[in-house]
Amino acid sequence: SFIITVIIALIILLITSIIFNKDAIFNKKQPTYLIIGPKNSGKTNLYELLTSDDHKLPLLTVSSIEPNYGTMNLKSTGESFKLIDFPGNLKLESLYLYPFLKDSSNLFSLKGIIYLIDSTQFGNNGDYCNLITKDLMKLLPFTESIPNGIDICIFCNKSDLFTSLKSTKIKELLCDEFTKLQKLNLRNLNEISNDDDDDVDNINGNFNNLTACFENGVFKFELLEGNVSFVEGNLFKDKMDGLLGWIDEKACN
Repeated sequence: SFIITVIIALIILLITSIIFNKDAIFNKKQPTYLIIGPKNSGKTNLYELLTSDDHKLPLLTVSSIEPNYGTMNLKSTGESFKLIDFPGNLKLESLYLYPFLKDSSNLFSLKGIIYLIDSTQFGNNGDYCNLITKDLMKLLPFTESIPNGIDICIFCNKSDLFTSLKSTKIKELLCDEFTKLQKLNLRNLNEISNDDDDDVDNINGNFNNLTACFENGVFKFELLEGNVSFVEGNLFKDKMDGLLGWIDEKACN
């Protein structure tokens, strides 16, 4: 009869849909947030804060030599998300972080990336700013490789301390450093090469992937596909409202 024919057609359509979308159906990864950034910035402390039930700092943490995997439960929505804390050592980034980012299925599972920095280090000299810029230079080609990009929160830790710089100033310094390195790159100078990272694209290649982020030779975070937010706080003093608000916002997207 006609009804039986329709039912059979619907069953065939359903089976066909499952066959052609089995990767998306069965291999869909849990929505994930990453914690990354330079070593000694407080990443493992933040990881413990976000994954512990009491949301209290651990008595002692040591620098991670491999990723930490955990679950972050949001009080605001009751949802659970995977949280991965990657080591900040350059060689360990090449071993763990970049292989993770090279897998497009991992990129599509990301709700956002928390990039943790120590805002007291920017006032000392230009070395820390240069380090952060080069690190972001390697990260951004990955986050910009999917439609609409991946949103990043640059969490300026210890922003309440006297020796810290405000997030607006840190953003300005990073843009200036990007612009300066781009000018050096255009002159084919070797000063921006990084011998510690044999397994990732060299900086020249990374600049080629970020040309759209320069306007009249000046780098602008606003030109990225993904949104980059600069948030102030101090995780050691439980001043994390800005970061938690950002996490909640991305969870709803």
